[in-house]
Amino acid sequence: MALRYVAILLRNNAPLTSDLEVRAYEAVLRYSIRLDRVVVFANAPLSHSGDFVFIGDVFRKSDFTYVSGPDITLLRTGFDWTTPLTEHYWGTYVAVTGRPGPAAFRDPSGQMPCLIAEKPEALYVASDLAALRALTLLPFHVSWSSLHAHLFASELCRPDTCLEGISELRPAELVQLGPTGDIQRFTAWQPPVAEISDGLMAYADRARALREIVLKTTQAIGSRHTSIILGVSGGLDSSVAASALGNHPGLKLMTKVAPMAAGDERPFARLLADHLGYPLEVIHYDLDDIGFLASHLQHLARPRPNLSGQAAETALRRHFGITGEDATFSGFGGDNVFGYLTSGAVLADLLLTRGLTGQPWRTLDDLARLTGDNYLAVARAALKILWRRKPRTWPTDPRGLTLSEALAREPFDHPWLSGSITLPGKYRHLELVARTQNRLEGFDRKTAGPTIAPLLLQPIVEHCLAVPVWEWCRGGENRSLVRAAFAEDLPLDILTRRTKGSPGGFSYKLFKTRQKDIREILLDGSLRKHGIIDVSAIEAELSDDAVTKGAFYHRLLEFTAAELWANSVGPSKK
Repeated sequence: MALRYVAILLRNNAPLTSDLEVRAYEAVLRYSIRLDRVVVFANAPLSHSGDFVFIGDVFRKSDFTYVSGPDITLLRTGFDWTTPLTEHYWGTYVAVTGRPGPAAFRDPSGQMPCLIAEKPEALYVASDLAALRALTLLPFHVSWSSLHAHLFASELCRPDTCLEGISELRPAELVQLGPTGDIQRFTAWQPPVAEISDGLMAYADRARALREIVLKTTQAIGSRHTSIILGVSGGLDSSVAASALGNHPGLKLMTKVAPMAAGDERPFARLLADHLGYPLEVIHYDLDDIGFLASHLQHLARPRPNLSGQAAETALRRHFGITGEDATFSGFGGDNVFGYLTSGAVLADLLLTRGLTGQPWRTLDDLARLTGDNYLAVARAALKILWRRKPRTWPTDPRGLTLSEALAREPFDHPWLSGSITLPGKYRHLELVARTQNRLEGFDRKTAGPTIAPLLLQPIVEHCLAVPVWEWCRGGENRSLVRAAFAEDLPLDILTRRTKGSPGGFSYKLFKTRQKDIREILLDGSLRKHGIIDVSAIEAELSDDAVTKGAFYHRLLEFTAAELWANSVGPSKK
């Protein structure tokens, strides 16, 4: 089952309400641990070491073994307990302690959800909205300004959610109560950006090291689940995850099929399944699996842009009858962590760190083959980056939105992308990893098991970010290092595959089929009422004779998903 919890960080030993345990019991949070100024309720037994509670799974970095609790002596060697924790352990967890003051830390992978609500007596840190509501009795109101900002930069994991008074503890972030009960939040772990100790390691040795870290990490997290449903497409990333889990006795492989050729990846998925010796479950989804009356993501504190994803989730539940015993794994984040970069910044990094001794002409050729550009275009792109060297800003999307002064004042930045990162390619690689954080959560934790992206776990992320970015495009291949790492584990047709199936055709069919409903939802809805969408632009795109340009229909589906979420999650503030 998915682990659900509420950790209560008390201000100055403030008393808890007498009915709190009753509400926790009714919310099926029937296990509890009490520390100094900390109480934790959960739906399963928790790891307890000294004055720490570990909510989730923790493993040693040295040997990848599961531990019921880290060595408390090691954590208490200094005031900063998060540094030895992240240096010697990894996992999918939230760590809570009462000393020297109440505090909670979310592990760098972010794969244990962590929402925060504040009340006069305490901070409530929780896995999900339902658990938070049950113990705080707080109503949920949409924060329209935060929703506006979210739609402007939907891939940025911001501390504020789209609900008033509900924030998120971001991956690698610590929240603690000061001596006077004041709230202090800061990033307690930064991803490594330096190269691994041997910067000139042979390519074959790099590949072997990558394979080892992927296998050990994925198998360790897999060992904590008796039943795993792994979505595979026959693409590189999901195939790597499948290969790493290949000996798991409870592994089930499945592929999702849309009702058009571009969304059918059964040949590659079946090739993978046959190679690994597992049957392949085929999940068919269609437009009938999408409802426009309510959001299927009302359990989340932010909407998701992919409205068509509801169809695949509905079909998956129908096929497997997903229960709390099933963990859903995927290859999500592989493009990001395995350095899928096509920018001139790759060549710029090599020139900045190795100069002409680093054989820049080889990387120039690699990028030209990868992108299809000529040498001159690639070289110009790299030199432009080297010449300008101005700080890169987080990508935003103003299409279809009003651009208010309040929005202009919003900070759109990520704590991992500090000014200390001087290599432009390394910065882009780290940005790719950070852009996954808003899409880590999956099914409603009340009714399903956890969703795990093993390729985004801390040991793999740390290892991959330490690899020079130009090694990921060696030979003109994207993600070339991981292809080399698993060359003996995967079928040649998968290793050399250069195309991907796409749900884009399904999304366009959804848009055209439900265009009238989408028009009504958006032009009569709350996004318009609160001045978030540019009504004239939306009307023009949704007129009967409009020809939707490019991929703007994706944007309209994103707005529709946000509207449905806002109408479903709770009462909006008038």
